[in-house]
Amino acid sequence: DNSLIWDTPWNLPIRLYTDTFGPFSRLLKLQPVLLERSRFEEPSNMWRIILWPSDSFIGSWQDSYFGLWNWVMTSLINGPGYYIRLKAWLVGCACCGAVAVVAASISQTLQSNGKYFEPYVFSVTRRMYTVWVKWTPESLLFLEQLFHARELGRKLSPAVLAEMDEYEELEAQKELLQLDGSTHVIGRAAEDSDPGEDSTLVRQR
Repeated sequence: DNSLIWDTPWNLPIRLYTDTFGPFSRLLKLQPVLLERSRFEEPSNMWRIILWPSDSFIGSWQDSYFGLWNWVMTSLINGPGYYIRLKAWLVGCACCGAVAVVAASISQTLQSNGKYFEPYVFSVTRRMYTVWVKWTPESLLFLEQLFHARELGRKLSPAVLAEMDEYEELEAQKELLQLDGSTHVIGRAAEDSDPGEDSTLVRQR
């Protein structure tokens, strides 16, 4: 089970490390800590739910990042000579710095020119949401997102469709109960009203 609900708070840091980098023994032996897809694909791994297949677009990017991380770590620990280790350290720092600079630049640009970028950002986020609900595994989607996915033409599993039908039936029953309750209240209000009092008010006007 890859759920974090049953983990104790003091065990979460340990599990976060082991599920990401493997056993502590590698670190104690001064061996490079690597990101391995085979580890992330294990049923008990906490990162399995956000791991995409290797043949998908996002999965290929994940594999590229894993490869870059593993090369940097391996070169730093087992690099043949100080030149390779220095090169790996510089590449790692450059990647981290590039990510930070790009994120800061995007944030600053959006804050300074929000009214110009708002239509574009809305269009991009809408397309990203469409891709998300059409291709993300059903277990990661909320019920509302599953309804959107069906509207976009995605074929859902019979179990999910049955759950959606059950939800629609419950919502229809709630609406009928609310409608019956409103009609009952209006009827009682009409019965409690005094027609003689209403006619007197009309004559006074």
